Amino acid sequence: MGAFSRYLWLDARMSEAVHTLYRAGSPGWDDFLFARAAARDIQSLGDSGEGLYSAVLLAKAVADLLVRAHLAYAGAAVAPDTAGSVCWSRLLELPIASPVVSEFSRDQLEIIASVLSDEGTRYLTQQPLRRLRLVLSTMRDFAQGLLEPLETKATAVKKVRTQRWLRISALTLTAVIGASLLWKKAFERPNLAFGKTVTISQSDTQWVKDPRGLVDGNRNELGFHTISAANQTATIDLGSPQHISRVAVYNRTECCQDRAVPLRIDISEDGKSYRTIVTRNEPFQVSFTSDFPKAKARYVRLTNLKATYFHLNEVEVY
Repeated sequence: MGAFSRYLWLDARMSEAVHTLYRAGSPGWDDFLFARAAARDIQSLGDSGEGLYSAVLLAKAVADLLVRAHLAYAGAAVAPDTAGSVCWSRLLELPIASPVVSEFSRDQLEIIASVLSDEGTRYLTQQPLRRLRLVLSTMRDFAQGLLEPLETKATAVKKVRTQRWLRISALTLTAVIGASLLWKKAFERPNLAFGKTVTISQSDTQWVKDPRGLVDGNRNELGFHTISAANQTATIDLGSPQHISRVAVYNRTECCQDRAVPLRIDISEDGKSYRTIVTRNEPFQVSFTSDFPKAKARYVRLTNLKATYFHLNEVEVY
């Protein structure tokens, strides 16, 4: 039970998420919160030609805020008036810096250092348009690289709770499906005709079909085919008298569905004295089911009353 509970509730992951959770009151949280909100606007500004300059300045501000947030979170907080170049140098000393800066070329690292320096704004104003686009792309990726680890810590508990919900939902769904299948298996009546003996009046020599195909469980394949004549029959022997109250008939599907009617279904205990339970006159494309008061019968006989070929895919008896 303990292992199951740990799997379902993700105790270890939740404990770790709570322990490392980045939230209001955590060092650097205000800088992170502001940067996260501003970062969403960088892309939209940069996509428009007129917004390029604004996007570059915003990317510089977001990167500076995130550098300071990481320093604070690592216990190396700096004063608000600390030079940007100093913050950049201290960031490079943190473990988080290595996976972030490794994604950039030497040229791009020089861009980041220049933008974060004390003269970063002047540096931006001196860049030609083509170069400025590279600066924006670099600073945007740099900011995203710094944002992601803090975002992961800020949303860790929420993600574990979501995973809990998904696991519980999956377990519940599995239980419901399993219970439904067990209920169906427990209470569904068996098909008494399955695999039983079938006798037909006269098989068509051009369409020789083993009449046992009528009760083989395959509703999509032709079960038998008689000659073209009135009152052709197919009789199912259930093996012994059974209490039945339903007969399901599945028509041939690929063609000629109209040949199946008029169709009469009779039942008998001894194979000699039959009584009719239903006569179907309306054509049916796929299947029809006849329910009737429970009766005792060993034989179920289907008779095609029309002078034509008689063929069906499957018959089930319950």
